[in-house]
Amino acid sequence: MKFTCEYRDLAAGLGWVARTLPAKAAHVILNGLLFEVDDDGVLHVSAFDYEQSAAAVVPTVTSSPGRAVLPGKLLKAILDKSPKESFEVVADDGVATVTCGRVRLEIPLMPIESYPALPPFSDLRYAGAMDGDAFASAVNQVAFATSNDSSTPQLTTVLLTFEPDQVAFLGSDRHRMGLRLVEFDSAEGLTSCVLVPPRLLVDAARIAQGRSVEVYLSDREVVDEIEVHRRIGVKIGGRSATSTVLARQFQVPYTSFLLPTEGRTVATFDVADLKAAMERARLVLNPVESIALEITSEGMELRGGSEARLIEPVAANVEGDEVTVLLNPSFMVDGLDAIGTQVARLTVQEPRRPVMLTPSWNGGEVPYRYIMMPVSPS
Repeated sequence: MKFTCEYRDLAAGLGWVARTLPAKAAHVILNGLLFEVDDDGVLHVSAFDYEQSAAAVVPTVTSSPGRAVLPGKLLKAILDKSPKESFEVVADDGVATVTCGRVRLEIPLMPIESYPALPPFSDLRYAGAMDGDAFASAVNQVAFATSNDSSTPQLTTVLLTFEPDQVAFLGSDRHRMGLRLVEFDSAEGLTSCVLVPPRLLVDAARIAQGRSVEVYLSDREVVDEIEVHRRIGVKIGGRSATSTVLARQFQVPYTSFLLPTEGRTVATFDVADLKAAMERARLVLNPVESIALEITSEGMELRGGSEARLIEPVAANVEGDEVTVLLNPSFMVDGLDAIGTQVARLTVQEPRRPVMLTPSWNGGEVPYRYIMMPVSPS
């Protein structure tokens, strides 16, 4: 096998695929990247860790057909430190000779017969497409709210709910929940739900802007008397990725009672002002302390701290009753970072009921909601 690529093309393809390489591989061979040059001279680069796969098509200047597995992280590091010139790889007799400008290296090949077969993308069915900018924004607004606790696997995933004209992205760790609605050009009026590892979505969001994101799903199978999908795939330009999905039903649909429909109090405020105040509050609070947010007809005021103490007013336009609610300041900052507008609204029902943060929105359904459970008074 032999190929020569422009530096920029190979860096883009390798950067996409190398993200799939595991931090700690169960088998050494999974640290490798599979390079395949077909009879048409097209280079395909792929990686697989038994759960997630990624593939990229890379244009070549010159090539000869063949297949080889090279150490992925090593090759990526070499590429990052090489001159930005044409990159040539020649694989023969168990060694890959890498040449870039004046740089020449010899890297032992990994045993290709030990590399696992990638799941065929062709086994997935086209489900629909969405705008890449909206996709990236949605992922960034919900993925951070998922849980890291493996004892509740459902909460470590992002719930995608597909409807004929939209897809809902939902992430929750029980204490907070992010929900984003995105327009979706569905194939054949698809209606379905899948629990997707955030890793796949976050990687795809990095390259989605300015492109169209195509979604593919495996056929439904019956598991524990329910119909579920086993795999999901995305295509963005010449790059693709697949992942297994959690074959379970999600117990809290996005139309849950947790979403406040009416608020006793609604405060409209400048996002930057409240975020700056919350960040200052975190400086004086212990990690386990909450911040009291007092909402009155005159605006909002933050109060908190046991040793050092903060009292800071924040300008807001308030409708409704006066109320004080205890919040996790880090959760609040996360929501303010994700909101995506200069002005936002905070809707409060009762001090012990979920509060909802939304962008200031005129007309139509609000595209993003961030819900937090208040902290119970000690």
